Amino acid sequence: MRNLLLTAASALALATGAYVPASQAQTGETVAPATETLHEQLAAFFKEYDEQELAHSPVSKAYRGVRDADYGKWDDPSDAAEVAISAGAGGACQDGSRV
Repeated sequence: MRNLLLTAASALALATGAYVPASQAQTGETVAPATETLHEQLAAFFKEYDEQELAHSPVSKAYRGVRDADYGKWDDPSDAAEVAISAGAGGACQDGSRV
């Protein structure tokens, strides 16, 4: 019984992995450069967002092993600091809300 289930699952996985819709099969070569560009844009966005978040959190930098001028300092947990971060370039959302 176990072998039958494994065989059926393997056959299903192979069958779905080999299936390519007709729309993708015809335009497969034109999609690849756009996908790479999108991937690069997303990678740049998340890198910038990560750098902005680390700039506001010395504790996060220390956790990741970054030793700079902020090493050994604590985050500012006050509401005023949160408002300043949200009003500045710290938030990724255009409406000023934090993610």
